[in-house]
Amino acid sequence: MNVISPVSVAHSWLIFLTIIMFALAGCQARYEDKSEMTPYNSIVGKRLEARMPLIAYGINESLNPEGPVDYIELRSEAIAGPEVVFSKSLSIGTLIRIDRVLAAEYFSRTLLRYEVSVLDGSFDSDTVVIPTSEDYRIGTLGLDAAVYNEVGSNL
Repeated sequence: MNVISPVSVAHSWLIFLTIIMFALAGCQARYEDKSEMTPYNSIVGKRLEARMPLIAYGINESLNPEGPVDYIELRSEAIAGPEVVFSKSLSIGTLIRIDRVLAAEYFSRTLLRYEVSVLDGSFDSDTVVIPTSEDYRIGTLGLDAAVYNEVGSNL
């Protein structure tokens, strides 16, 4: 008679969880510059104006809140976590220019984010990005129209 011991079941679960943890750890999205490709090339150079206050978050991808900033992410909502090194408020009317379109394939989805310049000079030496929240083809550049207003292009 075969009897499954609790130790062998626990050992199997431990191996399974270890495999899952390593698989998920390697699933960080890798963004590539798609700025020259159609239809993304029409987005580069567009200027945006913040319609509500934004928060610039300094992000450390290795989840070290004392570590260096890998990039700055602009958001209208608050976030928290070990990846956040700092936050800084940006006011309504802040002007932003889209410099590059970055895309990553992630679990059969295409993630987009825009690398931008904040035109008041706040972050001249840093990489600043805006994650997209919806399909850019619907006329909002993939950005929430309540947060960003397109004010010009190719400037």
